Amino acid sequence: MVANYFPPSAGLTPENGATLCETLKSLEERPLFERAGKGEAYRFIWQHSKCPPVCVTLYCNQGNPGSAALTKSQIDKDYDPKKRLYTGGITHEEIAVDASETAELIKNFDAAKFWQIDRFDEYTRPPLYDFELFGRRISSSNDASLKDGVLWIMEGYKNGQYRIVQRQSPDEGDAITKLGRMLLNQAKIYRRGEREIY
Repeated sequence: MVANYFPPSAGLTPENGATLCETLKSLEERPLFERAGKGEAYRFIWQHSKCPPVCVTLYCNQGNPGSAALTKSQIDKDYDPKKRLYTGGITHEEIAVDASETAELIKNFDAAKFWQIDRFDEYTRPPLYDFELFGRRISSSNDASLKDGVLWIMEGYKNGQYRIVQRQSPDEGDAITKLGRMLLNQAKIYRRGEREIY
């Protein structure tokens, strides 16, 4: 299932890939490249260990050059993170984005150097080595990966190339914080009961 959503070049560990697949399936999201075709698309996933996940995707419209469609997916209710049950309804909404807004959104991805920045931070980076020897686990991972349970993930697909960038509770200056909030703002997704972007 992981290979259906993420190419080997994504650099995900089996566990990380399986968790992301589970999140995307729970939101009834398909692999990014399926709708993007030969165009350009970006998907932001906000994943918290104690809250329902949120997903916003920007698809550039090949049929109408310059314009785009923004889709958002949220789980409505009855989320149980311990049992990983998603028994509530799922809200899907598609928003048309005109040419000037699309140009501004894409410009921000270019300005943030999305296709060049490090794919991982110190908390999400896969271990350089991880194996078992004589019943003992040998790994280069450290306790930094236990920072907390909030992941900011951005996928990108452009001209047949795929990229995924992950951050764990990034600071305000991080490119993924800025890009994620930009898409959340464009989709008008706010924290429950608040008017504040994540």
